[in-house]
Amino acid sequence: MTCPRGFIVVISCMVLHSVQTSYGSEIIGGKEVEPHSMPYMALLETNTPACGGTLINPSWVLTAAHCKNITKVLLGVHSINETKSKSRQVLKVKKAYPHPCYDEAEKVNDLMLLKLDKKVKKPRR
Repeated sequence: MTCPRGFIVVISCMVLHSVQTSYGSEIIGGKEVEPHSMPYMALLETNTPACGGTLINPSWVLTAAHCKNITKVLLGVHSINETKSKSRQVLKVKKAYPHPCYDEAEKVNDLMLLKLDKKVKKPRR
């Protein structure tokens, strides 16, 4: 069974509408995880690493709307300094869908869906 694009956008907006945007850009109290233990985490790039995101299905990544002009999604990368791992997948962004009520000045509804140009391959273990 497949989900229509509009349904994904509406559900994501409804569920995430109540999420408050953090004003800080850093991770506080974070700990490094075992390499490649979170294959759904994405490194998002313009010409350089720019933001992070989460793979929510094989064709879609959820990120922040303030992450503008993302052109490339990297999966299977453990560190921003190590982008050449064997498990790495590089995909192009076909289209970006920022939250319709995103307000950069007020820092609310800072959500965006990225449609990938092709489906992600299941990582090998």
